[in-house]
Amino acid sequence: MEIPESEFRDGKAEGIVLKNYETQVFTKKHSEEFTEKNRKTFGKHKKECNNDNERFVRKYCTNTRIEKCTYKLRDEGYKLEMPLMKHLPKKVYKDIWEENMEEIISKRWTIDLNRIRSLISGRCASVLKRLIEKEAFRNKNK
Repeated sequence: MEIPESEFRDGKAEGIVLKNYETQVFTKKHSEEFTEKNRKTFGKHKKECNNDNERFVRKYCTNTRIEKCTYKLRDEGYKLEMPLMKHLPKKVYKDIWEENMEEIISKRWTIDLNRIRSLISGRCASVLKRLIEKEAFRNKNK
């Protein structure tokens, strides 16, 4: 089934919902664009992780942690804008190790720290972009 154009924005809809009211069965089919954007913002699903690097980032580099580190940087005087990426991934990486080192070293991870830092940077950029958009929307509707 083809995902139609959106009635609310330019481009395709996020997906379609199929409903059977007799059996009360509902399902949703997302567009590929929506699925990819969601994956960037919220990370891969556990079943989609192909290696320990991806599993590590999924487990420890959560949106909540990224948001916490973002707001700490704001408290330190940085503005909520993309140049914050100069500091955010490092702060998130350090926070992961400070809070979870005992658990991390007790596991048998096969990880590449450079790859993990790269994956963390990608997650940070997506979450930071979403936070900036959210704040701009709030400010626009005040």
